[in-house]
Amino acid sequence: IVDSDNYGMTGYQDTELISPPFDASALSTVMLEFDTDYYTYTGSDYADVDVSVDGGNTWVNVWQKHGASYRGPAHEVIDISALAAGQPDVRVRFHYYNAYWEWWWQVDNVLIGNPVCVPPTGGGLVVGNVYDANTGDTLTGAEVSNDSGESFVTQATDDPAVDDAFYTLFSPAGSHTFTATMDYYGTVAADVNVLVSDTVGFDFNLPAGILSVVPSGMAATLPMGAEATYTMTIHNSGGTDAAFELQEQNRGFAILGPIEDAHPRVKPHKRYRLTAAGLGLPEPEAVPPYAAGDVIQHWPTGLTYAWGVGFNLADSDLWLGDIGAGGGTDLAYRFLTDGTNTGDTFDISWAGVFAGDMTYNPNTGMLWVMDVGGDNCIHEVNPNTRLVTGNTICPAWTVSQRGLAYDPTTDTFFAGGWNDLMIYRFTTDGAIIAQVNTGLSIAGLAYNPDTQHLFVTDSPAGDIYVLDVADNYNNIGMFHPAGYANGAGLAIDCDGDLWAVDQIAQEVYEFESGETTTMCNFDVDWLFESPTAGSVTANGGQTSVNVTFDALFIDQPGKYYAQLKVDHDTPYIVANIPVTMTVLAPDTWGKVKGTVTSLGICDANPAPLEGAEVLLEANNGVTWTVTTDISGTYGLWLDETYSPLTITVMADEHVKQQVVSVTVSSQTSTTVDFDLRMDAPCLSYTPDGLKMTLEAGQSAKVPFTMVNDGAGLGEFQLVEENHGFVPVMPQGHRSPNGSEASIEKTPASGSGVADLPTGALESPLGSLAYATELLAANLVNFDTDNPGGASVIGNTGGSMYAGDFLNGDFSRMYAIEAGANNFVTIDTATGAVTVIGPVAPAAGQSWTGMAGDSTDGTLYASSTDCSNSTLYTIDPATGAATQIGAITNAPCIIGIAVNSQGEMYGLDIVNDNLVRIDKATGAGTVVGPVGFNANYAQGMDFDESTDTLYLAAYNADSGSPELRIADTATGNSVLVGAFPAGTEMDALSIATGGGAGGADIVPWLAEAPITGTVAADSSTPVEITFDAGVPEAQQPGEYYAQLRIQHNAPHTMTNVPVTLTVTAPGSWGKLTGVVESLGYCDTNPVPLEDAEVSIESALGANWLLTTDISGTYTLWVDEAYSPFTITVSADDHATTVITNVTVSAGMTTTQDVALRSLEPCFS
Repeated sequence: IVDSDNYGMTGYQDTELISPPFDASALSTVMLEFDTDYYTYTGSDYADVDVSVDGGNTWVNVWQKHGASYRGPAHEVIDISALAAGQPDVRVRFHYYNAYWEWWWQVDNVLIGNPVCVPPTGGGLVVGNVYDANTGDTLTGAEVSNDSGESFVTQATDDPAVDDAFYTLFSPAGSHTFTATMDYYGTVAADVNVLVSDTVGFDFNLPAGILSVVPSGMAATLPMGAEATYTMTIHNSGGTDAAFELQEQNRGFAILGPIEDAHPRVKPHKRYRLTAAGLGLPEPEAVPPYAAGDVIQHWPTGLTYAWGVGFNLADSDLWLGDIGAGGGTDLAYRFLTDGTNTGDTFDISWAGVFAGDMTYNPNTGMLWVMDVGGDNCIHEVNPNTRLVTGNTICPAWTVSQRGLAYDPTTDTFFAGGWNDLMIYRFTTDGAIIAQVNTGLSIAGLAYNPDTQHLFVTDSPAGDIYVLDVADNYNNIGMFHPAGYANGAGLAIDCDGDLWAVDQIAQEVYEFESGETTTMCNFDVDWLFESPTAGSVTANGGQTSVNVTFDALFIDQPGKYYAQLKVDHDTPYIVANIPVTMTVLAPDTWGKVKGTVTSLGICDANPAPLEGAEVLLEANNGVTWTVTTDISGTYGLWLDETYSPLTITVMADEHVKQQVVSVTVSSQTSTTVDFDLRMDAPCLSYTPDGLKMTLEAGQSAKVPFTMVNDGAGLGEFQLVEENHGFVPVMPQGHRSPNGSEASIEKTPASGSGVADLPTGALESPLGSLAYATELLAANLVNFDTDNPGGASVIGNTGGSMYAGDFLNGDFSRMYAIEAGANNFVTIDTATGAVTVIGPVAPAAGQSWTGMAGDSTDGTLYASSTDCSNSTLYTIDPATGAATQIGAITNAPCIIGIAVNSQGEMYGLDIVNDNLVRIDKATGAGTVVGPVGFNANYAQGMDFDESTDTLYLAAYNADSGSPELRIADTATGNSVLVGAFPAGTEMDALSIATGGGAGGADIVPWLAEAPITGTVAADSSTPVEITFDAGVPEAQQPGEYYAQLRIQHNAPHTMTNVPVTLTVTAPGSWGKLTGVVESLGYCDTNPVPLEDAEVSIESALGANWLLTTDISGTYTLWVDEAYSPFTITVSADDHATTVITNVTVSAGMTTTQDVALRSLEPCFS
């Protein structure tokens, strides 16, 4: 085989398989025969068969496939006599070439020569069919033998004129005894007269028992402590005696749901592989180790490619599927548990690509096999007759599955696979009643109904994961049996041990699951049969069975369900007999029942509480404990003399509740419901915002209250955020539509660059956000509610692909300039860039993302080459980068962001997935697809006031720069709005969040206490101080801040908006002006940004100001400081000094300044 798909994108294949030389000098006829399977993807590859008769110097083509698949196994016969007859050196070449990431060409069973058939003599042929004498069905697999020792196993035929179960047997001439046998059928022998060199036809009809049961179901209604016996009759209408044995089976309740969306993770042309290796599937989330996996035994299969495994619980043997897709026989073989191959087989060649995992249904005695790549259904096989019954179950999943398991308690199946990482639970009619994304590359499944644990083999490593079906399929642990790998099928036996196939080593492992099971214990303690086993004579015989219902030891009234399974030695299915016992309560008994509800977070989300423990205590100290079911209900029957009762309800993460003096009355129900509060705080604050107006120099205190409406102790810390100016950045990657991922600017760069407005934003409705616009290398800001209103702050002079704020300082943004790999800060007021130092990514990678962590002040960065991604920390003082590790499951991370809880996320643009990233290791866990074709440079950041994740995205399908919001639970994103056309935004940085808080963050704001607790259903006062006397708040105007509340409540809290309005005292006036550069030769005046304005009072006070983008400076000051001397300086300009400037109370003094350039002006 040449497996081009396995080579992947590593290059073209051009390879030859040449036979040894063959001497055909004595042959007049030379035939070439071989089996082939040619499977092409694009049709560009060639499969040639060539012949040479000159030692391989020249070749003549005799067979070729190209352009379309020619699937096998196909048997080819080619007459090469014209080339090879009489030649002493004949060679055959199989030549596969021009293949790039195709499927494969497989060749086998090559024959060169002239096969000659020598007919036997002295006898003749006996041919015919073997039929079921009761039904007339053909019996493929029956054995026909004669008294001369010859035998033949009946086969299916391709000839519509000849029935299946056909046999042909050579026998010496004369009268001979022929015998037909098959398991579960009676033996038939007959004398047949065989003719010399002739053919005689003879058919066999094999008898078998046919059992039926009357009645088809049984029910009894009894008072507690009573018993009753009824008669059940087993009839046999077949042609042989039939043995039977009765087995009891308890029945239970199915846990339905949840239902989650399925998203295929594997491209269509790769969905039928035998292993998940090389598919780029996400690594499973880390889970605790599970105490299991000790290897009991392992043994070689002796097969070519065993994959699926099914354990027959009735016979304690197992079936292994030797799949043709791996080079096997497409037969399933029966093995004993010691590794002995019994030679019994059934056909699995009907599967589309291959037969996957198997499972056994003990209620019917049937095996079920997963079809991979055909109808993707599960198919029923009778292990007794070793025939496919034709029954199928076809749930509506959209991609092929691999693993299969059965729950005998609920009569439901589980299926799963790595194509979509889903587990599906479905009924016998194919209805899906639960589907869950496990995040696992599922190969095999096995289920223990006692614990409701579903065991999952993860491909290709062979790790075994344990899912708790009763707890919404929660992944509770993982173990790895020593030596086991290359996971495929999985099965469970009657002891609770697991059986698994290593598909590469071709070994079967038996290992401990860490659990036991009673699913093979067929005893129901209230049901008895006599006799439990026997034989029913043929042709109308019958046997009576006494069935006893015993309520003597039943302590609770209600309905008890079971089934009687009839094990038998016939080839037919006997339906299980449903059994129901209804137990009535004594006259003095009554029922206590109720529903336990969790009130949820903040007592605002009530829901039934499953698994709550209900303790009932009688007046004499007798206690009972029951547990609520999935609907939150509980119930208990007891004698009214136990009244009054005390009922106590407990549940994890909830406050215990107790009700006393509960009275139970005979033959009535007493309902006692419970509403449990979560043992957690529910925090809020009042007022919903803080505002204060002060004259410069004044201070004031206002009340603020932390409120806890929950049942648990609340803890809080107030963190200040000083709200000011903020900027962003750009970059790009690969999309799953086949275009190559790029972290660079879009191909549109350099054409049609948008002309954005300049200046600061007015009163944002959302949050103030900054970004770097890559195509024009500008720092911009915008309102997160209005990305189309982006405004230019200033030019950064380079491409900033990574950037963010740190520790609540929004006056500057940290960034990395991609071209020179310099770590810089960007002034959010002007766009001015200050280089801190060089910073180099991993070899061959480029910087793509940056994120400040407000929980500890760490600055993170990411880089990628779109094959691998890396996570770093950056020293904000020096720019030194320290590698943390590879970001797994994310080949092309384009941006990273950290929320207010310290959780990191990234965007992978190769797979268009949102990825959760472990900050300590870099390990990535795929959250889910973002729902658009992300490519080229993009940025992302959290609005930490709400922990909303924003994406400054570039949608490669629409060619549009977009602002999107991503769901951190699913990965899916929704469009907020488009950025202006002709732009591309990166280094998204939102001016929310902060660091550890404290007086230095917002100098004019103080809180006492900063940290504290709030008792349940209580409140804690906090004193807020506004101080307009600090130097940072002495200019009239509005100062903005937010208080972010770090807390232990299980819900989010919005930030507290804080506004300080500072007014000028009556004696103050305003000094303002515009500084201009007169330009070259004093002929090109323009506003001069970043000019330094020194204002010195005659009383000795001094103020130092810097002009903004419009060249403006402003100072409010007391008139008593007049007169002033103003000194204005700027780089490359002559300094100007203006004296005797006076400010008057309540008035504005304007003093403009024009600076001359130091550049000479010649004429």
